[in-house]
Amino acid sequence: MKKSKILILGGDNRQTYCASLLKEAGHDVTCFLVPGYPTPTISVDIIKKYISNAKYILCPIPFSRDKINITTYGEYADTKLKTELLLSLINENQTLIGGSIYQSAADILTKRDIPYYDIMTFQSFKEANSKLTAEGLLKDVIEITPFSIPESNILVAGYGSCGKQIASMLSLLGGHITIYNRNKAFDCLAKVNGYTAQTSLNADETLSNFNIIINTIPAVIFTDEHIAHINPDACLFEIAGTPGGFNMDSVRKHNLTYKACPGIPGKTAPMTAARIICHIMNEEI
Repeated sequence: MKKSKILILGGDNRQTYCASLLKEAGHDVTCFLVPGYPTPTISVDIIKKYISNAKYILCPIPFSRDKINITTYGEYADTKLKTELLLSLINENQTLIGGSIYQSAADILTKRDIPYYDIMTFQSFKEANSKLTAEGLLKDVIEITPFSIPESNILVAGYGSCGKQIASMLSLLGGHITIYNRNKAFDCLAKVNGYTAQTSLNADETLSNFNIIINTIPAVIFTDEHIAHINPDACLFEIAGTPGGFNMDSVRKHNLTYKACPGIPGKTAPMTAARIICHIMNEEI
């Protein structure tokens, strides 16, 4: 990316650090709804002014949690900026960059010939971000579980980038790892890496063997029937985005210990995460 005018819009502390790093790289950076930076009262005219001055618009990861509003955190967590408005104000001479851009938003950008990049699709980002996710999850696991990792039988649902890093880190600390993944190729890879692996998730007493269950699959795979068989002392961790992998009504009904862990890198390693984002922007876009 050449030296450009960049608008950073929304997000968490990753975007705060991105602002500093991109300025250091010589870009002309403006922030709107970014933690630590003042933002004027939102109006269509104000937003239009900010967007019109930018060549690149850097949006959050995820782009939107609810497919309605841009993701915001910190002092702007309750501030609403509709994605529909943002998309209507961008033109084909600008480029949108974000993470986990939902399909209908991507379709609008494509239809209007507006260039965009989804950071989450870059392999270099996936690998680096998954390592930060595993590292940050370790903090939550240690804080929440009343037992040590070597005493833990851990079920990791999903063996993509995050699942691999999470399994590796917890295994190195002595955790006993089982991988659930419906993909037979990933099942073979998990076994090669030394883990117990399964391609089916039975709603039976075998689930009671696990005292830590970590989900990385963005679909409800732990139904009411599954959750009824989970060990009442188990701790559940949700890494995936909406809708998540657990039937939450059932989790509450059974009074299970549950921790949602969205945007871990933005909480535990925002500076490092920002360096990864900026590297991709400067070198790969």
